[in-house]
Amino acid sequence: MGEQKATFVCATILELKASDFDSVSQAAARLAQRAAPSTPGFIEAAVLGSEEKTRLLLLSQWESRDAWARAEWDNEIGRGVADLAQSASSFDVRTFLPVAIIRAP
Repeated sequence: MGEQKATFVCATILELKASDFDSVSQAAARLAQRAAPSTPGFIEAAVLGSEEKTRLLLLSQWESRDAWARAEWDNEIGRGVADLAQSASSFDVRTFLPVAIIRAP
């Protein structure tokens, strides 16, 4: 994910019913595609699903913690994340500082 210019990473984990997985994962991907790229400080996002279709992982990379925090207060992003959270049986947000990003040559 992203170049090493990322200084802040957010991992959001949603536990879902398998029957809700397709609609929630598609909504998450649409939100990321629509709103994130125009958000200042955004670098990259990935929407990942477990094989069992019961867990969704949203990873986003940011230029700074402040950029991520501002995005959380953005009306479209904030409302979209709240809608995703309502569909989940649990919702966990974890933040990280990149240590190393390794890519194939």
